[in-house]
Amino acid sequence: MFNNNPGKQSFIATGGQVDFDFNFKIYANVDLKVYLTPEGQDPDDTTDLLTLTTDYTVVIDGDDGGTVTLTSGATLNDTIVIARDLDATRDISYVTNGDLKAATLNLDQDYQTYLIIDGFVALASSIQLPQSAVNVSSLLPNVVGDAYLKWNAAGTQLENDTTIPQSVIDAAASAAAALVSENAAAASALAASTSETNAGTSETNAAASALAASTSETNAGTSETNAAASALAASTSETNAATSETNAGNSASAASTSETNAATSETNAANSASAASTSETNAAASEAAAEAAYDDFDDRYLGAKASDPTLDNDGDPLITGALYFNTTSNVMKVYNGAAWIAIEGFNSNEVAYDDDTSSFISNTLASGAIIERGSNANGEYIKYVDGTMICKASHANTTSGSASNRYGTGSGTTYFNATTRTFPVAFVDTPKVSVTVNDTPVGGIVPYAYADIVSSSTVAVMVLYYQNGVSIPYDYIAIGRWK
Repeated sequence: MFNNNPGKQSFIATGGQVDFDFNFKIYANVDLKVYLTPEGQDPDDTTDLLTLTTDYTVVIDGDDGGTVTLTSGATLNDTIVIARDLDATRDISYVTNGDLKAATLNLDQDYQTYLIIDGFVALASSIQLPQSAVNVSSLLPNVVGDAYLKWNAAGTQLENDTTIPQSVIDAAASAAAALVSENAAAASALAASTSETNAGTSETNAAASALAASTSETNAGTSETNAAASALAASTSETNAATSETNAGNSASAASTSETNAATSETNAANSASAASTSETNAAASEAAAEAAYDDFDDRYLGAKASDPTLDNDGDPLITGALYFNTTSNVMKVYNGAAWIAIEGFNSNEVAYDDDTSSFISNTLASGAIIERGSNANGEYIKYVDGTMICKASHANTTSGSASNRYGTGSGTTYFNATTRTFPVAFVDTPKVSVTVNDTPVGGIVPYAYADIVSSSTVAVMVLYYQNGVSIPYDYIAIGRWK
């Protein structure tokens, strides 16, 4: 059974937690990467990566996922990330004129589909240009030491720049101004302290004058008056000194805060630049994996052509078993390793249907004649005298943004939708179905489509794309039996 769950999950650990259940398909214990980021630390793919057996073990639960068990319990609020890590390889080969088992084909298609799903999941966490961007290139310029990246004046291309940004210059100027303010505040505090000392001296002198006045009875009235005036002046000086000291302290505190804020802004800018560089690298790797998976499928079904091709769509030699639809003669053709053979007129060593094994095998048709050809609102069909029938049709599915029809949330989400299509004529049993996307709607990223659920009368076609509400056009070909 195919498991649609994305191949990545994250957990916030409880104190001492060791077991973490994941819900996506893997084939072997080595198909996982497990990361543990301690609470309060930034994620690091190198230092956070755990080692199988040494740091954790894996128990697989069929197609439903499994359990990762840590050898040592996690600390409260540690972050655990479990990600599928399949090799981008093909281990199943089909033999010319050999059996084409449904189980083998499903296993092969499932593995390739998981690779594509993982590519979309990785793409969802990368930096992407807005869909509204026109004539904008994300290609990086050549590497230049001590340079940073910025958009050119037209906003269409990234370029190197070795000049210091004005924002950095302004931040440095703010830090210098803050230091000057701090020094001025310290000087004010020192002056205030000196004023306070002078005020104390004045108060002492006033007391001495008062003592001298009491000794001289003749001048007592005059001395007393002078002493009171001196004491009042001293008290006023002391109050003013205390106010100056308080203001100086406030100025020093504000200067220190400004310097701290400037340093924090500079650190945040450096962290943002580093994160952008990492996301761009991950996006390039995800795009390469998705393109490799599509190229493998594109080599097998070449689409509609007016004449027999001599090379595949990439300009490479044809592979045995390749298919295409000839628009001149309106027939499907298969490449047997030496020549193109029309499916409607086999004589020998061609694909036929065998009732005993329910698979396509090398055989000679009893008669290659077509006994009926027709079409209706559901598509076209061809019936052969030996019981073989081919149905084909063109449709389009629109991606859905509902919670049950997407992988992830936010920017880079992958959207999907399965729509059931009725065959032009029902088969007597379940046919073999191939689906090909025949257009790239927007953004230059190729959509993906495959036959999800097939019965004798219908096929549910699944489409996946990185945008919501986009119509994905495709063709399907179904080969089976009408009797």
